[in-house]
Amino acid sequence: MRDTKQALQWITNILNKNKIPFQIVGGLAAKAHGAKRKLWGIDIYIPEKYKDKIVEKTKKYIVWGPKQIKQKNWDLEYMKIMYAEQKIEIGFPEKTKLFDTTKKKWFHEKINFSKSELKEIFGIKTPVMPKKKLIDRKKKLGRKVDKLDLEQMQ
Repeated sequence: MRDTKQALQWITNILNKNKIPFQIVGGLAAKAHGAKRKLWGIDIYIPEKYKDKIVEKTKKYIVWGPKQIKQKNWDLEYMKIMYAEQKIEIGFPEKTKLFDTTKKKWFHEKINFSKSELKEIFGIKTPVMPKKKLIDRKKKLGRKVDKLDLEQMQ
């Protein structure tokens, strides 16, 4: 059975122990800001310069990547980890472009790790994408799940 709390504790312990800056984004960040929908995975950004270190520390659990992939809504390099039956995706924002559905164009997402909001998620103090930035990001992406998060975060 999937254990999101255990997986979050595990990955944040690795990141903190190795002094790797990180920021929770996506659905878990929305949840930290009040969204209630079912969570599919843990999405995390770390600076690209720590890629080799995080690969080394999690290699036993990596199921895909790190690899660059372009899809309808994003063009990014990331990796997938499975821990406690929970999917964890770690991306590198320096290589990330998102598609703004309102302007019909790609944009680079700039992440300032020092501006993360410290939120308690499952009892774990965790740096999360600031609410204002997350709202802007989800408005631009415009997927059904983003619209649901926006309704629930208000």
